[in-house]
Amino acid sequence: MMALEKKKEGPIKHFQAKDIPDEPVALPPGFEWSTFDIDDEDTVQELIEFLEKHYVEDELGNFRLKYTREKLIWGVKTPGHVKDLNFVVRNSKNKKIMASIVACPKKIVINGQTLKMAEVNFLAVHQKLRSKRLAQIVIQEMMRRKRKNGFM
Repeated sequence: MMALEKKKEGPIKHFQAKDIPDEPVALPPGFEWSTFDIDDEDTVQELIEFLEKHYVEDELGNFRLKYTREKLIWGVKTPGHVKDLNFVVRNSKNKKIMASIVACPKKIVINGQTLKMAEVNFLAVHQKLRSKRLAQIVIQEMMRRKRKNGFM
């Protein structure tokens, strides 16, 4: 049998902020990126309503999560939160939310080394857009923003 070569510990790939594009990932025509302010009451209410309709549900659509204003703020505004990691996709014409995603900063210790990471939550896509690959685009944009802000 062949002995396995011991690999060096550490990140598979390290990203430098200067190597990350400044421009956001391109969205299909008719959509736009929008960073939201979790302290804005109208935005919080709009996000609550969007998540209730398009976030977690059972196969028949009978069970859905409903967040209170306080619970949503608690889930988004974690210690050290970065506003740039709270964003939605909006319809360019009527400005309605079509997708959402949030990332909360976390310090993770692995083998004694503290790493700056971000925990993703509230990834939701409007039911009518789920076959349009919008979730993949939203995730790509989150990865770009995380890396631009120095997260793994």
